[in-house]
Amino acid sequence: MKNLLLFAVLVTLPLLLGGCGENNIKPKLEFREGIGYLKESNQPYTGIQTGWYRNGRKKFEIHFKNGKEHGPAIGWYANGQKRYEGTHNNGKGVGMNTAWHENGQKMVEEIYKDGNKIKGSEKFWN
Repeated sequence: MKNLLLFAVLVTLPLLLGGCGENNIKPKLEFREGIGYLKESNQPYTGIQTGWYRNGRKKFEIHFKNGKEHGPAIGWYANGQKRYEGTHNNGKGVGMNTAWHENGQKMVEEIYKDGNKIKGSEKFWN
């Protein structure tokens, strides 16, 4: 559970803080009861949401289907180095999720099935 929390923080905190102003996220989504909608829409969003750093580099790319994360979710540091990569199916994490340090060294790998980390699947690097 601690590792799941660590991965969740690594993935979501950068999206909420630092360097990615509201105008740098396309399209803007609002979440109601865990479902993403385009602002002023009642239709759950299907498509790709992308965030950008002020320096013009891509910060994240998250695929959505019917308002839930579905498909790849990839994030990058401001220097262009990959930060995390994972896959979702109907809003739940599936398969390999990987996070890297800003210097490019791998930090952690974890395998998920139906949104739950497979016990013992995690591997950490310094």
